[in-house]
Amino acid sequence: MTEMNKLYFKNLMLDLVRHKIITGLCIIICASLCALAGYKKVTDQGELTDFNTRLEEYDEVLADVEKSLSLAIEQVEEMQEFIDNSIYMKLDGQNIQVASVQYAISTEANVGNIFNAMIFYINEGGLRESLGDEYADLDVKYWRDVVTCATGGNVFNVTVLHYDAEKAKMILDIVKQRLLEQVPVISEVQGAFTLREIKSSYYVKADVNVTNNQNNHRNTLKNYISNRADFLNKLISNQNGKSTYIENNMPVQLESDPSGARMTMAFYLAIGIFLGIAIPTTAFSLKNTVKKTVRSDEDMNSFSLHTIGCCHTAANHDDALKRGLVEIKYFVENSCLPFVFFNILSEDEHVKKLVADYQSLLKADNILVKTGSQLQKNAEELQDMITAKACILVVHIGKTTYPQIEKQIELCSTFHIDVLGCVVIA
Repeated sequence: MTEMNKLYFKNLMLDLVRHKIITGLCIIICASLCALAGYKKVTDQGELTDFNTRLEEYDEVLADVEKSLSLAIEQVEEMQEFIDNSIYMKLDGQNIQVASVQYAISTEANVGNIFNAMIFYINEGGLRESLGDEYADLDVKYWRDVVTCATGGNVFNVTVLHYDAEKAKMILDIVKQRLLEQVPVISEVQGAFTLREIKSSYYVKADVNVTNNQNNHRNTLKNYISNRADFLNKLISNQNGKSTYIENNMPVQLESDPSGARMTMAFYLAIGIFLGIAIPTTAFSLKNTVKKTVRSDEDMNSFSLHTIGCCHTAANHDDALKRGLVEIKYFVENSCLPFVFFNILSEDEHVKKLVADYQSLLKADNILVKTGSQLQKNAEELQDMITAKACILVVHIGKTTYPQIEKQIELCSTFHIDVLGCVVIA
């Protein structure tokens, strides 16, 4: 800490002591207000209600996210199983085994309705549900994507796609058998009809659409996985958000948590005491920093300056003047000074009177006196001080500033001029 900072700190402590009543009142008021705020906090039921409402909002969001995450997980699992195990995903787009059959329908009923019933039976599970465990090796649950139907006029087509020619033929044979068994059932609802097989075909084909669809399924799986990750991150984020909110905003209630309530009130009280000290401290610090004027003759000790004649006040002016005169005459005789030079740092009537009094007394002892108050600008005054090789600072409490004193001491040091001391006027 520099000497100037020490001086500012000393003055700050003096201000706090000098204005101890104001400082004490500030501490009492701030501590009381903050303690009251702490008491309201631990007794405020409205805060607890708001806290619970916010938690309910978090829980609602978490429930929605968990539901969406569950659906996303289900989508990933279903798509992954389909890609890993389905007949369709095992097809080679350049070498697809095909088995197909064509039927002709004879009826006086509505052909479209009969076709729709047959398609529904094949596509929507009726065909697969009628098969037992003995067909497990044919992967019945995945037929929906490889057993397709088509109609034209009164012709009904069934096509089976497979990576194995024998299994394609076996599936087609099962479909043909089950369709014939279903004819009486459909006839009861849609009207009588006959189903006559025209021909069955077995061949190999290439189909780029199959490859494209397989790629689409894989891309869909990637999207499902990404979607699952997004919902998982969202779930974790909201869980963390809820935990953080609880940690930072948990209301402390006097009835349910007495020890926590006391800690909260003590915390608020400590804040109040701190504010009560900080407010006047800040105010006095700003005052000292902005004003920077000499507070007392004791401030000169921080600059290692001797106070000549002690502090001049209206009450002790004559005594201080006589004491100062003795010291000045000693300096003149001991240092063989050509004359006494007063370096005046504050010009007003009190300073002028004091300097005039010293001039009058020193003149009676044939000691010449010169003065200067504009040494930073006036060359003649600076030359006089250099010629004198020494100077006495004239400081006025409440008018002269610390930077002024520092600047004059620095100037004297530059030209190797001794500062004999300072005359202080209160």
